[in-house]
Amino acid sequence: MIGHKKLAIFPIKGGGTTKEELTGEKAISQVMRESQIISLAKLRMKIEEYYGRLQDIEWCMEKDELYIAQSRPITSLFPLLEPLPKDNALHAYISVNHFQVMTEPISPLGIDMLRIIFPLDTEVRNESDYKFLTSAAGRIYIDLSDVLQFKKLRKTLPSFFENVDVLLSKALIELVQRQDFNDRIKRKKHIRTALLKYMGPIVFNTIKNLIYKKPEGSIDFMEH
Repeated sequence: MIGHKKLAIFPIKGGGTTKEELTGEKAISQVMRESQIISLAKLRMKIEEYYGRLQDIEWCMEKDELYIAQSRPITSLFPLLEPLPKDNALHAYISVNHFQVMTEPISPLGIDMLRIIFPLDTEVRNESDYKFLTSAAGRIYIDLSDVLQFKKLRKTLPSFFENVDVLLSKALIELVQRQDFNDRIKRKKHIRTALLKYMGPIVFNTIKNLIYKKPEGSIDFMEH
């Protein structure tokens, strides 16, 4: 996608610069050729591979030759989840904190409590072994990748999350509509059986409580 350019800055012979407002074709035209863009992307990846982390890179071009003016680590990015998945598949995460209307960072003890409430990694004892309930910046995230491989859930989950957070719902809709989504989403054959095994008791107990449990006296029971 080519951005709309409003202003251009040109050097002045002898020193200094001049500004020019861009309109018409100049404002929407592509500045670099496709080959130049590809060369710049390859150079960026080479620099980041060398330093072993994401880089804030300043560059310039003269007579079709690319020059790197500066490269330094990006320090303003939101921390990555820990642990990160080791496959090359697409993963989609939602913030449990926002789901619980807890937008501020919480303590390590709070994260442990949320992991007890949502027992998706029941056998895990070490932080590095969590697969579904990963954390970053004092928040905990659930990996939805496994359930998003099912087309019906791709339609129902955004509607469900709309009751929690409208922006979250819209982001999920945009994700599943991406052209590369079907090709990159993680797929596992046993997930359907595991999902039914996990959700079965929850659905059963919910129906049982709605039909058979009497709410009378619940408040007195909780107070005493």
